[in-house]
Amino acid sequence: MGAPFAFIDVKEPRRLNSGYGIICVFKKAPHPNATKLFVNWLLSKEGSSVFARATQYASTRADVPPEGILPIMVPRPGDVCPEADENYIPLEEK
Repeated sequence: MGAPFAFIDVKEPRRLNSGYGIICVFKKAPHPNATKLFVNWLLSKEGSSVFARATQYASTRADVPPEGILPIMVPRPGDVCPEADENYIPLEEK
């Protein structure tokens, strides 16, 4: 049994990932209440603020200020993905 994982070869040099900020919870975790407590904290204002500062990605919560986040990483109205902006690539290499 198991998931059908496979690597794909892409011709274009681009970043591929499963998505940003994904959190997985195991079905039969040894401490499900601890998992629930952590996930609730991570989704709180405090947890989202810590996560945003640590990862340099703006939080999706409206009550978490983007302080300390690169301005290019703070979505503007109409933005889909800040990483798709050609101005982001030189900042990522620093």
